[in-house]
Amino acid sequence: MSKPSANVYCADAPASWLAELVAQELRTEGYRVYDSEPPAAQPVVRIEGVLTQMFVEPEVEFVFAYASYIPEADIAVKLIARGEHFEADRRFYFKGAGEYNGGGLESNFQLALNNSVKASVQGLVSAIAEVVAYGPPFDAYGCSVPKDSSAQK
Repeated sequence: MSKPSANVYCADAPASWLAELVAQELRTEGYRVYDSEPPAAQPVVRIEGVLTQMFVEPEVEFVFAYASYIPEADIAVKLIARGEHFEADRRFYFKGAGEYNGGGLESNFQLALNNSVKASVQGLVSAIAEVVAYGPPFDAYGCSVPKDSSAQK
């Protein structure tokens, strides 16, 4: 049995604002993030991210005669890291949930998405830091999102 679905149109592409959140967090952690090409003499790791999936759905639970909705949001991202002597890619999946609620309020769906985005930013930044830690000493860090990446249902 398939669930009904609908497209959600955002003012800004989810791949773009998710990449910007990751870049902001990397800067907060002390990394240099270049929005364009880094200086030629700087050793860098170039990170490309592709948002492969983002959706929010109600998880319906029946308790006695009542139905409750706990929205869940899922985000899937593929990261590709390239350095001077290596290339690596990894897929990540993140889930966020709303709160127990007797109805499907919009704010609860937004809470689920916010929780999923927070988990994804933390997880992606941690993974990127791990790649940098295992490589040679990098003075700079590159982060970008391919222009053609977008969320799919």
